[in-house]
Amino acid sequence: MEAAMRHDHSRGRLALAVGGALLSLLASCARIPPQGSSREAAASSGIVTATCHAVDTKDRTLTVITGVGYATRIVKFQIDPSCEIKVQGSSAKLEDLEPGGIVRVRYAPKGGRDVAMSIESVNLDRVDRTGVER
Repeated sequence: MEAAMRHDHSRGRLALAVGGALLSLLASCARIPPQGSSREAAASSGIVTATCHAVDTKDRTLTVITGVGYATRIVKFQIDPSCEIKVQGSSAKLEDLEPGGIVRVRYAPKGGRDVAMSIESVNLDRVDRTGVER
């Protein structure tokens, strides 16, 4: 009987040690920031290739539709005053961009908004299946 109690007592200590180790592991994982979400992706500077959804020449904004995994998202860019716009390789104006066309936007976050620094139309005949222009 005494041996059985010692056995149960050591089993309890082992369970406590394993539980403590798991709790420590979970606590250390909780401090690791999660990998980037789609919102974080939109907030960081970069380049996005997307479908032009709307152009507002009065407010100087461009709204695009892009894919993230199996989901789509709408992103609205403020147009920087020095934004370089190209259509078919030539300098163009914001009003020359057409909804439904494919655009590549280089952008940076400014004042809590995504600001387009350059926009170019993309000719689908010159893009391979990975989105890289040939």
